[in-house]
Amino acid sequence: MKKITISILVILTIGIILFIAIKGKETDDIQIRTDIAPIYNHFPDLPATETIQWCSKTSSGIGLTTVWVYTFAFYDHDISAEFSEAEILDDPPDFYFLPENFAENHSNWRKLENMDAAFQSGIKDSKKMRTSVYLNETGNILYMEAIGD
Repeated sequence: MKKITISILVILTIGIILFIAIKGKETDDIQIRTDIAPIYNHFPDLPATETIQWCSKTSSGIGLTTVWVYTFAFYDHDISAEFSEAEILDDPPDFYFLPENFAENHSNWRKLENMDAAFQSGIKDSKKMRTSVYLNETGNILYMEAIGD
């Protein structure tokens, strides 16, 4: 009986250590994508561009899955006229990733107001993602953080 109890405790201890090691492990392996079709499939009203860098992540565990999509869209002109209001930010957004050849303090950023389900007309309400949208000072880089189930 004593050997069985010790064996069970050893197995439980190893299991707990493995669970903590796996659960606590953060991944720095962000896969940056440049294909635009997935972004325009879900955000069809995003101002047209050919240059997008984006990545996504999903929650882990049992139950509902939450998806985060982080997108940088680059423009060869100022798109600020397409948006009515913006709040000037003292600090840039907390970027999840930075595109290649991009400095975090690239410029001042503005958070666009009333953009809760931005660029998603024609998408079923149950498929819409909550969004936060930022535009750089010169209006040629748009950064969007989207979250949905």
